[in-house]
Amino acid sequence: MAREFSAREARQLIREHERLLRSLEGIAGLPAALGAEAGRAMRELARRNIPGELVARALASPGSVSLRTPETDRLLAALYRCRKSRYTAAAAEQLLGRYAKRIRQESEILRAGAGGLRQLFAGSGKKAAAEAAYRELSSLLAGTYASAIRGMEEEAAKGDGISPEAAWREAEAAPEACTALAEELVPGYARLGVLRPFAALLERLNTLEGRIAACDPEGTKDRERIKEAALALTAGQAMDILKEVPVEELNRGRGGIRTKTLRDNGFATVADVHNASLLRLAAVNGISEDGAYLVKQAARDFAREAGNRGRIRLSADDRSPEASRLVQALLTCREGDKLRAPLRDLLEKNEAALRRDREALETAGGGLPWLFLPRAEREAVLRAYWELEALLGGDFGRELENRLAPLERRPAVTEADAWADFTRNSIADFNLLEEVLPGCLGGDSRGGLPEELAEAVGREQFFPDGLLCTLRRYQEWGVKYILHQERVLLGDEMGLGKTVQAIAAMVSLRNTGAERFLVVCPASVAENWCREIVRHSRLEAVKIHGPGRNAALQTWLETGGAAVTTYETARDMTLPEDCRFSLLVADEAHYIKNPEARRTAGVKRLCAHADRLLFMTGTALENRVDEMIALISILQPQVAERVRSMAFMAAAPRFREEAAPVYYRRKREDVLTELPELIESREWCVLSREEEGVYESTLLSGNYAAVRRVSWNVGDLARSCKAARLLELIREAEEDGRKILVFSFFLDTLRDLAALLGARCGGVIQGAVPPLRRQEIIDRFDSAPAGTVLLAQIQSGGTGLNIQSASVVVICEPQFKPSVENQAVSRAYRMGQARNVLLYRLLCENTVDEHILEILERKQAEFDAFADESAAAERSRELDEAGFGEIIREEIERISRKNRNKGEKQICAS
Repeated sequence: MAREFSAREARQLIREHERLLRSLEGIAGLPAALGAEAGRAMRELARRNIPGELVARALASPGSVSLRTPETDRLLAALYRCRKSRYTAAAAEQLLGRYAKRIRQESEILRAGAGGLRQLFAGSGKKAAAEAAYRELSSLLAGTYASAIRGMEEEAAKGDGISPEAAWREAEAAPEACTALAEELVPGYARLGVLRPFAALLERLNTLEGRIAACDPEGTKDRERIKEAALALTAGQAMDILKEVPVEELNRGRGGIRTKTLRDNGFATVADVHNASLLRLAAVNGISEDGAYLVKQAARDFAREAGNRGRIRLSADDRSPEASRLVQALLTCREGDKLRAPLRDLLEKNEAALRRDREALETAGGGLPWLFLPRAEREAVLRAYWELEALLGGDFGRELENRLAPLERRPAVTEADAWADFTRNSIADFNLLEEVLPGCLGGDSRGGLPEELAEAVGREQFFPDGLLCTLRRYQEWGVKYILHQERVLLGDEMGLGKTVQAIAAMVSLRNTGAERFLVVCPASVAENWCREIVRHSRLEAVKIHGPGRNAALQTWLETGGAAVTTYETARDMTLPEDCRFSLLVADEAHYIKNPEARRTAGVKRLCAHADRLLFMTGTALENRVDEMIALISILQPQVAERVRSMAFMAAAPRFREEAAPVYYRRKREDVLTELPELIESREWCVLSREEEGVYESTLLSGNYAAVRRVSWNVGDLARSCKAARLLELIREAEEDGRKILVFSFFLDTLRDLAALLGARCGGVIQGAVPPLRRQEIIDRFDSAPAGTVLLAQIQSGGTGLNIQSASVVVICEPQFKPSVENQAVSRAYRMGQARNVLLYRLLCENTVDEHILEILERKQAEFDAFADESAAAERSRELDEAGFGEIIREEIERISRKNRNKGEKQICAS
């Protein structure tokens, strides 16, 4: 068969295919080459900060600056060509994969069987193969393979001639594609270079935010310091407990610990073991390494349990390093919170704008992303810049500086300042402690309400705006109970702040639209109520009592506010039939326990005009069930019917649960567990001969009152042993920076003491002192220096007064009723007291003082052992006139025996 091609034709065919393959390989590698070119262009733009210059021009001449420069044109063209070349490159890769190997094989076959000497000496088989290869390669060259390559070459040539305008149009049409390609080509491209105008402004913002973070707007750091200090304090208290626990207790519930060996080696208490190292324990002869570990673990368990049971108690009289650190942390946080609150308000008002502006500026990154943003987004970024510049340089920036500077410059709180503040603001400190470490003070602020009722009360809304004092948690809970239940009897023990809870309830109701409130109380505390309302709230107080009561009533009806009236005035008060008010408060509600009394009828008539009722008493009504039921009958008759049938079991949990919807009582030890200590002392005085003579003569006179004034009726108190001891106590109190509250049953004793004390006496409170004058005396006493003495008749000064500025209480003679003494002590030992309260009872040996105490102690022991919480049991702890008469008879007999014995001795001596 004749040959179909010449050698020359074969060589030309092979060269053309080689050219096409090289072209395909070039087209397939074009994206990489163009990408490298684009990457170089991007880095050059960043190096020269061209985007920053473009932004600066745009900021200087809004709306008139183009993004086009020779450098940006080259970058956009390279990106465009790179992106477009990827489609062609992909097709080239396909062709190469499909044809390259085959074409090279056919080309080798064609070379081997065609042309020159090789063709002369080639066998027939090689010649046939060469002819087939020639036909195959010619077919490819004439078919779609070659035409596809030529099309790709034309497409690549078009990219070389892309105009800048076309490149920009493409970028604006597909900004996301340009952005993605730029990130792929130069990872982190958005951070290349520095877009100076935006970076400078963001740096200002970052600096401010750093200062803000350092100032701790939420007070997180301060609260962490409180936690650390509190835990250190309880750990110290736990260690004090462990110092009193014998080492033998380590075996309780465990066994196997060789406690005798430990004791013999000097480990007497659990604290000794806890503080020893494992090496020290293991060095004890008879204690192995494993044994030392078990011993140490047992001691740690004791310490953990002691710490868990510990309650934080702070007193200005116990200034341990741990306690001092805690009060310093508390004051630091509270003072910081005052400064941080306006800062937080300012930040909250501007937070959205600052976040929006920051995010907008950050979209421009280091500058290059700016080139790919759509026009609308670029304009939004520029607006964000101007807005942020205006914020930082305007009122916001100046106010922010004013808020940050005091926080940054605030000095460290000294130990002395912290304790001085604690004595004035212990309530605020304890509230903050409860917030930071719930439960650290112990107690149950919910007062043991049934679970379902407690949950409902917890959901009640309280609106305190306009309340000018800080409520304790249990008090806020009490306010919610009052608001939720609407008609209630609040029986909190004395000193827990029932008055403040009532005022807070009025404030909350006022904030929800209420206009009028009415307080009915004993005349002795009416003035105090008016003062407390004005002091603790922004409510207007109107006293409806005395000659101007009708005009005052009319004022209240017209202007609203909180009216205060007495039970005597309420007895005859008449309101217009259509008059409504939001809350009636009946203080010392046992005044209306008798349903037949006129004042009860008068208060019930006023109750008909009230939307809500709040009766208050500090008396434990479980001990006077009939009185409780009478009051509940006015408030919630249906509850009264349920509890009436259970009156015989008033101390039982079931009774309290049934009464819970209307009767709510918390005891001081349940909610004021943080109160400092009450330290009681019996000061035994010895009568002089003169005093003995006076005492014996008063015994024989039959004057019971005179007999009880042992040592005080000597005539001249300069010769009284009780007065001498009182003066010593006053001097000690003054040296310790304390003020003194002195109680006596007898006005004569108070008058004599006032004369003896002279300028030290800060006033005398007794039944004849009008309420307004009484409050003036207390106000003056509160601001008086240490060593000042306030004298009070125990029946009058023991109720309705708050005298936390006194931390020494002296009772001049034993009282027949322990409850009277307790009420008197509660004037000083109550919420807000920051120091240990020192209670002194002045007593004389071998007198009725001793007998009264013995009888009351015996009655108390019998009560504790056998009695329930009933009125009869309560009275069983008291001493009556008949019992005191028996004491006097016994004393007369004792004196007679003494005198007889004395006479007999004189006869014998003569």
